[in-house]
Amino acid sequence: MYHSNSEVISWYESKTESIIEKYGSGPKIHFHTGYFDDGENPSKNEFELRRQLIRSQEKLLKNAFRFWDKESTVGSSVLDVGCGLGGTSIFLAKKYDMNVIALTNVPTHAKLTEEYVKEACVSDKVKVALGDACQYSGELILDSAIALESSCYLERYEWFRRLSKILKKGGHVYISDCFTPSINIAKPFNEYWLTRVGSLNEYLEAAEKGGFELETFKDLTSHTVDFWRFNIAYQAMRLKKTKSVKESERLQKSIEWQQNLHRIWGGGRIQYGLLSFRFK
Repeated sequence: MYHSNSEVISWYESKTESIIEKYGSGPKIHFHTGYFDDGENPSKNEFELRRQLIRSQEKLLKNAFRFWDKESTVGSSVLDVGCGLGGTSIFLAKKYDMNVIALTNVPTHAKLTEEYVKEACVSDKVKVALGDACQYSGELILDSAIALESSCYLERYEWFRRLSKILKKGGHVYISDCFTPSINIAKPFNEYWLTRVGSLNEYLEAAEKGGFELETFKDLTSHTVDFWRFNIAYQAMRLKKTKSVKESERLQKSIEWQQNLHRIWGGGRIQYGLLSFRFK
């Protein structure tokens, strides 16, 4: 059973403060998996470890767009699907001079993203929109849509049909997310994150029905698994410092979940990859 949109929105509203505390106070905040090279180890200093996590998130973005740009042009008008607190939208506006629509269905995130966009001096490039990605219409036909760990929350068939209404012919959909064909793996993942994680085949079928064809796929599983090892180290540091029973219980639960996630990610039972589709 999947969680309703209202449940997902409430969950993200409740997590906003902890996201900002962990990943920064703006203007460019990322809330997604990070990319690590082989041989990197967590710092024993909490401040530097936090910086390692943030740098890894930016590194994932840079690697993703470097790969996608090799095959095709992202374009100048982009829909950032499930923009979170606007980190990707600001990144695209500043690094690639793109015009971005930052779409989120979380009211608090929309308001904060508007503030961060202004603080980053990209208000002329980034427009924030509050709404459901499966219902978004907008006023412009766009070059591309980007979903950085947000497609796992969406009903894929419905989403690709909606994308076919708002993208130009020849336009692209870029996805960075995790995938698994295993129901046994997907169930606890979905319960913890309130997602609806799917298999690669499901994405391919949904895209085909929506009029899209796969152009590229790149497996980043081996470069993302250590994000959870670094997170475990960070949460363990926080756990040692806290005097709150409630916070201690929350951190312990988080560590246990991340340890499990690290095992199944490292064991290949969850695959993390970059996908690009072209609208035929």
